[in-house]
Amino acid sequence: MAYRAGKGVMVMALKYLLDTDVIIWHLRGHEPTEKILKAIEIDQPIGCSVISVIETLAGIREKELATTSQFLAPLYKIPIDGNIAIKAAEYWREFRAKGITIGQADAMIAATANILKLTLITYNRRHYPMDGIAFYENTFDMKLA
Repeated sequence: MAYRAGKGVMVMALKYLLDTDVIIWHLRGHEPTEKILKAIEIDQPIGCSVISVIETLAGIREKELATTSQFLAPLYKIPIDGNIAIKAAEYWREFRAKGITIGQADAMIAATANILKLTLITYNRRHYPMDGIAFYENTFDMKLA
């Protein structure tokens, strides 16, 4: 799916959306994550939500800043626009009404994947109980230890 910004201008053709956990596992040198990223390189570019950028950078140590910034630099960082914000709020209200707590960050990442028709690459599928989210299948049985 193409991401469009302002006046219908095509910014970039995107297919995948990295969740924060995948970014973190990559930065830790997790071999299965490396294999996933190498496998999807042919389908570049890859994006992440600006929410994942915030979550990642907020959790690193000073000595990890250069490596983290180097990985994040080429990723297309998708902003939260009005449509994504509205969809995220709908998700949050929907699940709150069912007595299910979802994080607002996860709601925004899910809304980004849904609105832009991107395949979400995550190890945390339980964070995304929403319908209409396409998941990258090869993360389902990966071990994170």
